[in-house]
Amino acid sequence: EAAPATAGGAAEMTLEDFLAREDGAVVRGAEEQVAMPTMALLGGAEGARGGGRGRKRQLMDPMDRAAMQRQKRMIKNRESAARSRERKQAYIAELESLVTQLEEENAHLSKEQV
Repeated sequence: EAAPATAGGAAEMTLEDFLAREDGAVVRGAEEQVAMPTMALLGGAEGARGGGRGRKRQLMDPMDRAAMQRQKRMIKNRESAARSRERKQAYIAELESLVTQLEEENAHLSKEQV
């Protein structure tokens, strides 16, 4: 997903990108800690059995996976709410501009009648 540009032209960083950058080392560390015991249970020597298909996918603890999914959902919800607030502000500004224009037109027409 592309980052939206601000009025100045610079790309914004999403909250999800920021948290991923800040917490990336912590999350990767947690994945490795969960994956190591899983590999030990599998025997750790996939090539010795003759499968030769490469490394098996490292499994993640269901609780960690659920927590990560919840965090992603919360981040997306915050971003969506922020976009909604921006749309609402733009709509209100447009309505206020229309009110000003109509008041000026009304004043002009009132002067013409008199």
